[in-house]
Amino acid sequence: MLRIYEKDLTAATLATVLMTGGLGTLPFTLSCTRHQKINGDWSLTLTYPLDAPGAELLQPERILCYEDDRSAQCYRISRRKPKTTRQGRIIEVEAPHLCYDLAHKRIENIETKEDDRFPDGITAAQALAQLLEGTGFQAGDVTVSADTLDYLDILRKDVMTCLKDELLTKWGG
Repeated sequence: MLRIYEKDLTAATLATVLMTGGLGTLPFTLSCTRHQKINGDWSLTLTYPLDAPGAELLQPERILCYEDDRSAQCYRISRRKPKTTRQGRIIEVEAPHLCYDLAHKRIENIETKEDDRFPDGITAAQALAQLLEGTGFQAGDVTVSADTLDYLDILRKDVMTCLKDELLTKWGG
């Protein structure tokens, strides 16, 4: 099932809002493909009839939630392109996974080596909490192979890059 939600959801309101119907469902979807490649593209493409009920809800920045029996994943609409095909007038929608919002959040400076509170380093859970601070996202369960202590030294990078280049390379997960 596909549901659509307003663009201004926060981590604090997300769980509550997902329990509602949101702005509505998209029952006339012609095609919906999720692309999921580990450490690569994680997005959704959707084709919907332009004249069908719900088409007006497909606006840039809104959140699409793809729900199946196992889970629900959220995607942010980045592109909406109306076109005419043999099927009639349709809308093609591209939506990267909501986690890619972190690519637009910047970290100015984190230096845990200089912080007296962490003389031996920090854990993966502490590092993730520091990276996500102020982003609207929250760390869930953090599972890594060992309780390794290390340091973060970040200067003017986006959170997504820090997750890939700093957190995953130092702690795994």
